[in-house]
Amino acid sequence: MTHTANPGVVLGEGSWSGNRYAARHAPDRPHVSDTRLRAIPFSEDETGPSARELQSRIGNSEGDRIAVLEQIRDLVRDLPVAAGEAECVERISLLEDIKSAASSAQMRESVQLRTLRLAHEAAAGVPASKRGKGLGAEIALARRESPQAGSRFLGVAHVMHSDMPHATAALREGRLNEFTATLLALQVLPLPSATCRAVDEALLAQYGNLGTKRLVDTARALSNQVDPASQIARYDKARSERRVTIRPAADGMSFLTALLPTTQAFACKKSLRDA
Repeated sequence: MTHTANPGVVLGEGSWSGNRYAARHAPDRPHVSDTRLRAIPFSEDETGPSARELQSRIGNSEGDRIAVLEQIRDLVRDLPVAAGEAECVERISLLEDIKSAASSAQMRESVQLRTLRLAHEAAAGVPASKRGKGLGAEIALARRESPQAGSRFLGVAHVMHSDMPHATAALREGRLNEFTATLLALQVLPLPSATCRAVDEALLAQYGNLGTKRLVDTARALSNQVDPASQIARYDKARSERRVTIRPAADGMSFLTALLPTTQAFACKKSLRDA
């Protein structure tokens, strides 16, 4: 892919016109050999190209898109440290935005993987009850986490993109991070779509303005108000999953953990204290 005009956006060498760090750090950037990124020109607009313009210039093939993601990854990996304190803080903020954008993109890809897999298996005659088996484990492998965590991420991605468009936009724009978005989605995950959308709409002005705990508590209170019957069903389901687990700790110790209804938990603590 060759461009002869406006040789501006050279992510490995040349000028970073339009970038907030252009004047300060262009000489220090790592070299990038992939011409799909190095040859992307700036438009005549001094602010540089939009993300959409860049996407249109890097090619539409699967190989092109994957190669671009690999180069972006390498650029972030090898980014030289900032020279001043203010820039350090700004970079930390920008990198947090990048993490949120990446998490949003992972959710989109997970939802798309699910859609494609279910369609493929339906066309192949796989019974509905068996479609999508193992998807959580595949996502977990790609994200380098446990199968349980992969399945949870798939569930969160599905509810975010199906029923929480405002939260999804906030994650993509960096007003939420993956941790907060996950806790929010888990609050509404078992609820009907209409309830999820109502909670999401009510929280629109709060995304980016409330801390994680207050935002999750507000989501829980709103869901209780919007659909109290569903909350009773959630309580009954949670109560049916009560359990006691044990896991080893260091120096011959262990963690004894009990997930119990609140009244039973206090009764157990009192009995232990009395004993």
